[in-house]
Amino acid sequence: MGSTEKNLINAYSGKRAQQYDQVRSNKPRWKQEQAIMTSFLDAVPPTKVVDCPFGTGRWFEAYEAHGMFVIAVDLSQDMLNEAKQKVTAFKPGRYDFRRGSIFDLSTMLDKHCADTFVCIRFLNWINREEVSKVLSEARKIDFRYLILGISVYPQEEGAVRQISRKLALVKRNRRNRKLGTPIEYVHEEKGFEKELQSFGYRVCERKETFRLASRVNKIFLCQKVE
Repeated sequence: MGSTEKNLINAYSGKRAQQYDQVRSNKPRWKQEQAIMTSFLDAVPPTKVVDCPFGTGRWFEAYEAHGMFVIAVDLSQDMLNEAKQKVTAFKPGRYDFRRGSIFDLSTMLDKHCADTFVCIRFLNWINREEVSKVLSEARKIDFRYLILGISVYPQEEGAVRQISRKLALVKRNRRNRKLGTPIEYVHEEKGFEKELQSFGYRVCERKETFRLASRVNKIFLCQKVE
């Protein structure tokens, strides 16, 4: 287990796992993500999904509405425990809970075990090399669709605006280090899309969830190039 994963487990364990939904569910970003996820699932629509990190199960309603089977993977046992408590209100038989790392998916799961891979609110915590590892794992399993959330410097913005965002990110991460919380990563949108292409995926659609001075968060719907 690398230092990134250790830091994230610490950030999403204990009371932080128990309070995860309560802290976030009333915020505009959360509601926007819910709407985008529903629209992307409508567009696919998948029959089997691998969701990693699964977290507390915030997509249960969306998954239930589409009647799919879900392999729910998360490295934090506390987050999975929260999800397992919720699943009793749905159809537990449609969910396969597994504790594991997103960087080891191809060793945990069979190739073609699902048609769609969902990863929201994770890629903004890892660097470019680690993002590439995630995409490599996804390609090994050979998902047809990817639904990915990531923090980006929008490709349509000019150099001056991007410099301003990068300075704002330095300031945020200086604060994060003082607080002992994980640092944030923001990726070049154009570079991210090129990385997707190198693994055989094209972007079908991208939608913005929210923006700060340091970044713009988007969710991408991607399809494997046949």
